[in-house]
Amino acid sequence: MAIVSAWPGDGKSMVCTNLAVLLGQLHLKVLLIDGDLRRPTISRVFSAQDKLGLTDSLDQGAPQLGYKTKITNLYVLPRGICAINPANLLTPDRLQRAFQPLRDQYDAIIMDTPPMSACSDALLLGGTSDGAFMVVSPQGWDGEVEARYSRQLSDHEIPLIGVVLNGARGAEQGYGYGYGYGYGAGAYGSEGKRKPVATRSARKWPWTRPDEE
Repeated sequence: MAIVSAWPGDGKSMVCTNLAVLLGQLHLKVLLIDGDLRRPTISRVFSAQDKLGLTDSLDQGAPQLGYKTKITNLYVLPRGICAINPANLLTPDRLQRAFQPLRDQYDAIIMDTPPMSACSDALLLGGTSDGAFMVVSPQGWDGEVEARYSRQLSDHEIPLIGVVLNGARGAEQGYGYGYGYGYGAGAYGSEGKRKPVATRSARKWPWTRPDEE
């Protein structure tokens, strides 16, 4: 499953991690992939920034199968250390070679992706999945934009399995973490104007450091 969102700060990476933990508690062998090759939040959460991962598999053609964590049944495949431009890595042939061995190893695979407003990576990665969940936040909800991105998923033959409403209790209670995306510059450039959303304050994640098998 690819987890997508329209905007930075919608809580997509948090949803990915919680969903992966939940499936592991259901006795499934779960792989959590950091597919955000530009701002790798999952890799940072699991302190795996310096480990081989997805980019290395895409570049070298040799599959990386993930690292076991101390969370029951949960494995993590970080971004990786290869520094090649993601646009040159996310080709259909490379993705097929990287992901097919993973399907044979795990019961469930959850993949974090970059915001769809930032780049087309989510569509390229989502094309390898069996479907996508879109995370939306009341604070960032636009409506027309999310509908357009859902049509893009359909155009790329990526089934939209469902929508996750994140942070419905209100910003004053908090629900996210600092993500670090900008709305005009940085690694992604800009797709269009959008009202700025207040930065979510960082929280301490309860997840443990991944251990190599």
